[in-house]
Amino acid sequence: MATRKVVGIETEYGIVVRGTDDPNPITASSLLINAYLGETGARGPGRAPKVGWDFEDESPGTDARGSLAAEYALAPEVETHLVNAVLTNGARYYVDHAHPELSTPECGDALSIVRFDRAAELILRRSMTAANAQLPPGQEIIVHKNNSDGKGNSYGCHENYLMDRSVPFGQIVVHATAHFVTRQIFTGAGKVGSEVVGVGRDTVPFQLTQRADFFEEEVGLETTLKRPIINTRDEPHGDSTKYRRLHVIVGDANLSEVQIFLKLGATALMLAALEDGALPDPLDLADPVSACWGVSHDYRKPLELEGGGTATALDLQWRYLEWLSKYVEKELDEPVWRQVLAEWESVLDDFETD
Repeated sequence: MATRKVVGIETEYGIVVRGTDDPNPITASSLLINAYLGETGARGPGRAPKVGWDFEDESPGTDARGSLAAEYALAPEVETHLVNAVLTNGARYYVDHAHPELSTPECGDALSIVRFDRAAELILRRSMTAANAQLPPGQEIIVHKNNSDGKGNSYGCHENYLMDRSVPFGQIVVHATAHFVTRQIFTGAGKVGSEVVGVGRDTVPFQLTQRADFFEEEVGLETTLKRPIINTRDEPHGDSTKYRRLHVIVGDANLSEVQIFLKLGATALMLAALEDGALPDPLDLADPVSACWGVSHDYRKPLELEGGGTATALDLQWRYLEWLSKYVEKELDEPVWRQVLAEWESVLDDFETD
């Protein structure tokens, strides 16, 4: 039986300081978070003490491929000196490089994640109000839940899924790649123009996702350069002999609750079926990176398959839905899973008709 799919989201928010000629995003991010902590009673005389993050078991440089990656991979840097707090709902709120980031608590199903992700949006709004009250007249901090600034910079919305360690990582790569590439049709937040190096901005009037342009590798450890479709960070936050935490960086930050629900729910369901051996032969794309860009730029364009032939992103998502519907009926007949399937089918039907 598949491991219970505990899931979480880490959202990096874009931050802008208006009304100053010399904005500092790190200082602004620190002010944003500290203002919220103070406003909610996390600091100050007679108030509950600040709860900090324990870095002892942080190991973002551990690679699921083992020594293979050590020769060239650039491990993410852990910045222990920046603001890093644990909130009363179990979320982690901190400064990550030059932007604020909020990680939801790990949850037992996709519906719970929707609630905590919406709570995160409210926390960021309250943070802006509290921080702006401390700024000089004419200055203002604005936070954006997006993934691209239109100038070649991207910041992520990462997903995490608890998995059984016994599943070979190579099997995850084989089965998950086509899903991550094609699920963009219902996970994308939308963007005007292109930021692919060498592709003119105006050649793509509109595309489905904000993140696709920034992916250059099929598999890898990095999250800020040479971004891979399958990320190999091996940091389970649990018994590493039993579990792995699949770290997914290929999705957009979403405001739509249906998108958040489907992004986490469909992927968790696919990974559960993988653990139970319920997926047929993998859907191999001939060139996953080009396909990643292609789906975002024009989802109707057929994708080349490794074994020959073509299929659209919509075609492949219908296949996943068919397989996983049978899997749920046989193995996981629970209300949340049925709701995932119903929303998934509804969205694919909408693509067929409009």
